[in-house]
Amino acid sequence: MFGFYLAGQNPPPLAVELYISVMEKQKLHAGLKEKKILEFVLKNKWSLAMVDSSDALFQPNSIIRKKLFAMLAILEAMPELCDLFLPDKRSSFYIFYVFFAGTRAVIKAIAGSILLKLI
Repeated sequence: MFGFYLAGQNPPPLAVELYISVMEKQKLHAGLKEKKILEFVLKNKWSLAMVDSSDALFQPNSIIRKKLFAMLAILEAMPELCDLFLPDKRSSFYIFYVFFAGTRAVIKAIAGSILLKLI
């Protein structure tokens, strides 16, 4: 799920294997609240973007962010996916998209913050 969220497609099997290996070695310990949030996100995939946005602003060291960054590091190093993470040429109108994406991120963070309070 994290790989699809980050890359917009199913990650290669090797990426999943590496992710599992990293998670076994990291032995991240989640508190009761973080376990509930993680279970909720795994059951409700639509909530990941909001929880991630909220955590990015308010809980940058959360378990979900650590798991996402582990998967991100793996995906960036995959030769078949590296183009997703390299910059492209953009037109000067791209600034409007950046503004839109920033506004959308703030809305997701607020919605995620509210959602986290409800979990």
